[in-house]
Amino acid sequence: MSSSLAIGMLLLRLVLDLWLFLKGSEWKEKAENLQVELQQCYKAQSRLSEQLVVEVAESRASKALVQEKENAVADLQKELTELRLRHVSYAM
Repeated sequence: MSSSLAIGMLLLRLVLDLWLFLKGSEWKEKAENLQVELQQCYKAQSRLSEQLVVEVAESRASKALVQEKENAVADLQKELTELRLRHVSYAM
């Protein structure tokens, strides 16, 4: 094998090794970036879960308050009906 061919093969090997090294670094950087992004997603999901728990609790409290108000209105309507009936019976 001639020395120029050997040098050419050596240079080719060095270029190939360098390319593989750079690609490996690129993939490592991409993996690290994805890991950071995944952590951010986990944190966002956690915040949204906490917010959902609060909103569900508030919704349940509002629903209970509405039910309480509806019961009060029904009681007042019943009382009004009774008063009207008494008034009609007294008027006769």
